[in-house]
Order: sequence, then structure tokens, then C-alpha cells
Amino acid sequence: MLVEVGVDHRTAPLAVRERLSFGPAAAREWLALARLHGMQEGVLLSTCNRTEAYLLAAEEAWPVLRSWLAADWARRASRSPAALEALLRVRMREEAVRHLFRVASGLESILVGEGEILAQVKEAYAAARAADSVGARLHGLFQAALRVGRQARRESDLGRYALAPGAAVVAMAQEALGELAGRSAWVWGSGAMGRPVVEHLAAAGLAVTVTSRTPAHARAAAGAVAAVRPWSERRRALAEADALVLAVGGEGPWLGAEEAARAMAARPGRPLFVFDFGVPRNAEEGVAAVEGVTWRGVDDLRRLVEANRTRRQAAADAAARAVDAAVAEFMRLHRERRAAPLIRSLYDKAEAVRRAELERTLRRLPDLGAAERAAVEQLTRRIVRRLLNDPALALRSGAAEGDATDLMRAAASLFGLEAGEEVEGG
Repeated sequence: MLVEVGVDHRTAPLAVRERLSFGPAAAREWLALARLHGMQEGVLLSTCNRTEAYLLAAEEAWPVLRSWLAADWARRASRSPAALEALLRVRMREEAVRHLFRVASGLESILVGEGEILAQVKEAYAAARAADSVGARLHGLFQAALRVGRQARRESDLGRYALAPGAAVVAMAQEALGELAGRSAWVWGSGAMGRPVVEHLAAAGLAVTVTSRTPAHARAAAGAVAAVRPWSERRRALAEADALVLAVGGEGPWLGAEEAARAMAARPGRPLFVFDFGVPRNAEEGVAAVEGVTWRGVDDLRRLVEANRTRRQAAADAAARAVDAAVAEFMRLHRERRAAPLIRSLYDKAEAVRRAELERTLRRLPDLGAAERAAVEQLTRRIVRRLLNDPALALRSGAAEGDATDLMRAAASLFGLEAGEEVEGG
């Protein structure tokens, strides 16, 4: 059974989401623990807007796994189990598939259509594979999700009308500071969010400086449009910058409230705009209260969703239709594959009968030459294929159209086969 369970920007406040944020090492550890509680396969997707687990488990094992997950996340979020349960969303089977496809397409993002989420889904899937928690079924599901995410953007123009996070940061900086041309900005960090924002800041006329704990990453993010400074010099930004973008991974916070207060006292009359991509936050909560600082975080992106709303909604509707069609096709193929083991057993049994009867007959006809023996062999093969073609087609089409459990049981009984383990439809 496929289950998706998680929290996102619609159900949980930032304070909860940042406590449920998992870095790569923490995700590996969590998947290992989930396996001990009944998970067969799993992928953990953790971004600034959502933490979602995509899990495969036997139906009878799901209650135990669900109970453990809720208790574990409640502890991490410092919430009671009941309070955490109220924030969780749980989707099963086809609805879990549809949700993943919509997430990968950017339809569930704060900024509908933003492209970073597709890379984040890909990274979560790769990390789960490295943790040996992805088998054949989740491999097929996530490969399909990545394909659908690319296709939905390409066929709907969704990406064209998306308000990219970098553009949103520039819009908020203009709101806080006014004219940006000639001002300066520092970017701490060079991850998925740090890289695209650099170009938007530079295009708005700011002199951009990038610093990262990994110098090669800083150079890659800066490209030809920004300067690069060592990580040890990052605090120069508090004296020099008009805008500071925080996009640092790992354990923070990287900017303290007292540090920010001292810096602002030393630069009276010069406001500082801070945008914090971090979940958990890269800046201490008190930074937002420092006089002269305008702090914004990922939840503030909501205010800019209305830009290009009409055109973006039309593109989102087209993308949603593409996703729905992809979900229907994915589920049809999945259901059709349910019949494959039974069809294989049917052909295997028929082949065993054919061989046994052919060998018995040929022993009675020792005078047949090689050519005649080959002709009889080919004849018996054709007969078996012709006889089994209609039952196999009926099983495949019945499974593809919906719940074929009764049909598969009847076929197994008619042909004296093992029905095999039933697989859930999602």
C-alpha cells in the first residue's frame, strides 16, 4: 500500500515545519527507523515548504507505522500527538500518486510553478536510493513523477508565468528599501535557493557578493555576475550590505539577534533587508525585531502569489489536467501489472504441459526426422499461444480498468494456479 503523510505550508506554521526539517543525514536515519516499524520502501521529501514521507507498507503494518510516525514527529515538533495529528495530511494509493505528481509539477508550491521543487524531489529520491530504501515500485513512481513534472511545465507554460523565488526576493527588497540600483547585497550560502537568487539580484542592479562554506559552490553561484568572499568574512555583510539573503544549509542559526542589533547600531539610518530561505531559519527569531531590519521568510512569499495570477492560473489549470491524465495512465499501467504474475504462471503451466505431452508423443514416433520434430514443436507452441491469448488479454484489460481481484481469483481457480499475494491498487 502506498501512503503519503506530511505537513506543508497550508497545514503547518513555519515554527512546526522548521522542527520537522530533515537534512540528508537525518533523513537517512529516519528512513532506517521507519523500516524497523513496518516500512518496506520510503522517500522523505523535506523542503522549506513541506516535509512529506512517501511510504510503501503492507496494509496490516500501516497502523503501527502511522502511530510511530505521528509520535516521532510530535516529539520533534514539540507538540502533543493530538496537536501534531491535526496538522498531518495523509493520502493513500491513487491520491498519493496524484499529490506527488502535483508537487513535482510545482502545483502545490507557494509560488505555483516554481522550478526548484523538481530538483528537490529528484534529490530526495536519490538520497533515498543511496539509503537503500527505494525498491522497484517507488523507483517507478518517482521516475514517473520527475517525467510528469518536466512535461507539465513544458506543455502548460506554467514555468513561464511562475514567480521565481529570486524575483520574489527582489520585489520584497524593493518594498523595504526602495530603488535597488547601486545598492549592495550579500548572499550567504549557495544551495538550491542561493544560486538562482544571485542572478535576480544582479539583474536588479545590486552589487552582489556570495560567500559559502564551500568555495567552489560560491564561485559556481556567483558566475560572472557576483563577487566571491571567503566564508570567514561573511559578517562584513552586516556593515556593507543593504540586502542580505540567507540560504545556508545545515544546523543554524547563522545570524544572531544580538549580533544584528550591534551591527545596526553601528550603521544608523541605513536599513537592512534580510530574506531567510532557511527552514529551520538561518536567523534567530529575534532578528526580525531589531530596529532597522526588515526580515522576511518563506511564508512571506505568499503575498506575491497574486502577480501574474490570471495567466498563471490558466497555466496551472492546464498543468493540472496534464497531471490528472498522467495519474490515470500511471494507475492503469500499475493495475495492469497486477495481472502479470498470474499471466506468467498461466503460460508457465501451459508450457510445462506442452513439453511433457510433446516429449511423450515424440517417444512414440521415433522415426520422425529433425524437420518433422521441429514442425511439431512449432505447432504445439502456436496452439498454446492461441489458446491463452484471449484469457491473458482479458486479465490485462480487466486489471487495467479497475479492481480485477474477482476475475484473477476465478482465473486462478479455473486453471489450477496459485492466486499469489494481492497487491494494493496504489
